[in-house]
Amino acid sequence: MKNYLIVGASSGIGLATAKILKEEGNTLFTASRNESESLHQLQTAFTAFDATKDSFPADFLPETLHGVVYCPGSI
Repeated sequence: MKNYLIVGASSGIGLATAKILKEEGNTLFTASRNESESLHQLQTAFTAFDATKDSFPADFLPETLHGVVYCPGSI
């Protein structure tokens, strides 16, 4: 089991990636403007984050990350 951060996971490519990583048994840490119902159902560690104006809230992350997916739709 590995830890992954996905920025922009509430829909589209980010959500699809989250579903695949979760099915493989990984732990997900997600950050996006909104937590969609689909993302909520994946039971990820979620924090609200707007890539266009917020500083990234890294305090919710584990000590070790095995990968990062960065795909916010706003930029």
